[in-house]
Amino acid sequence: MRKQPKFTLGLGIALVITLAACSAQSGGSGPDTAGSATPSALSADVPTTEPSSIPMTEPLKERPAPGKKVIVQYCSAPTCARFNQGFEDAAKALGWTVETMVYDTNDMSASLRSAVVRHPDFIVTSGQPREALEAGLKDAHKAGIPVFVNSTDIQTDESAGLYAGVNMAPTTERSAEYLADWMMADSGSTANAVYFYLGDRPVQQASAAALKNRFAECAKCSLNLHSISLEEIGRGAVPASVVAFVQAHPEVKYVAFSFGDAATGVGAALASVGLADRLKLIVDGTTSPAVTQEMVHGTVSMMLPQAAHYMGWASVNQMARYAAGLPQPSEEERLMPAWVVETPEAAQTLIPKGGLWPGPSGFEEQFKKIWHVQ
Repeated sequence: MRKQPKFTLGLGIALVITLAACSAQSGGSGPDTAGSATPSALSADVPTTEPSSIPMTEPLKERPAPGKKVIVQYCSAPTCARFNQGFEDAAKALGWTVETMVYDTNDMSASLRSAVVRHPDFIVTSGQPREALEAGLKDAHKAGIPVFVNSTDIQTDESAGLYAGVNMAPTTERSAEYLADWMMADSGSTANAVYFYLGDRPVQQASAAALKNRFAECAKCSLNLHSISLEEIGRGAVPASVVAFVQAHPEVKYVAFSFGDAATGVGAALASVGLADRLKLIVDGTTSPAVTQEMVHGTVSMMLPQAAHYMGWASVNQMARYAAGLPQPSEEERLMPAWVVETPEAAQTLIPKGGLWPGPSGFEEQFKKIWHVQ
């Protein structure tokens, strides 16, 4: 069983749900008429303002040696490519170089081997279970190249040269709980929702399980889980799937997504069949400028932006610690920063940043400080 980080949501959210239920029973709005949740509607444990600090704070003993080469492999979805800038900026700060390449989801071991033959000092990949990497991982380990894996549920295995990265299952499980808590607070504890997630990705399976468990704590709430694939997202099939589902399930009031690109075009599709006013769109893990713009316009009701550039810096920090012979950050330190954006005004603050949230304010300088980089 995976060891879970310590969260403090339980008691606060229990109070929120109890108060919301009392409000609904005394004439408060149900899901058909409830307004957007405000910061005061959520527990203080749910972050509703942009964080300003990073969880990785232990300084290195000295500045890392320059000249290291990192290969970053990423998926074909637009969201995945948006993390690359953070890797490049962090590497540049250390005098390192980064090469990026799209991996083949049908043969991850071949993708790893294609990186190994380029003789990097580190390889970073994401999203895949260990068994998909195993053969390529052996080649990397034989060549003395450590492999760091983000956005999945693997465990570190130093004997195999495998290291758990950031945005792992504990992060997505926590985010799923934030989604559930928001919908419960917004609906007066009567939320009826559907959750579209990447069912073939272990980290998103963990997210779906966490959401289901949280909904199970709400007696009058209902949840449907609907698996989608990157291939469906790539060919623009998700909006039609959403429309078909909500037409067949008129009781659903919230449509939630585990992946920002999956929500693209859904608002327009719902509007085209007259369903937009009946539903609220909730988006997790987004680095999508289109989703941010839709929230500014009121099409999306709540989103959890993913720290698009922070991930690269946090990953490079892990490599710098490896190079220095220091222990890796703890599971809790590797949690991604989180921020519930629940108003168009909050979303508007991201527009000057390209519609993305790079990460906590000033996070680059905080990393440079612990790396002894001026």
